[in-house]
Amino acid sequence: MSGFLESIGIQILEGILGGLVSGIINLGFNAIDRRIAQRQQQNILPRRRHRPRRSISTQGNNQRMRPPRFASAPARIQGQGRIQGHLSL
Repeated sequence: MSGFLESIGIQILEGILGGLVSGIINLGFNAIDRRIAQRQQQNILPRRRHRPRRSISTQGNNQRMRPPRFASAPARIQGQGRIQGHLSL
């Protein structure tokens, strides 16, 4: 009789251990699946482009170095507003 109870006890312990191991494995797979789903969701969203912030002094320097708006093509290439005594507007 004790051998019968012993075998039943061993089977119960094996079932409990097997359940624990499979539960832990399932938790791991679920965590991996969640991470993959999050990454796929992030890939669907458009990426935010970070624009560099420019200081006020940098913008002023850029405007000063720019040729006048109505300068002729050669003057724009050289970065000058005048061509042989003619002023551009």
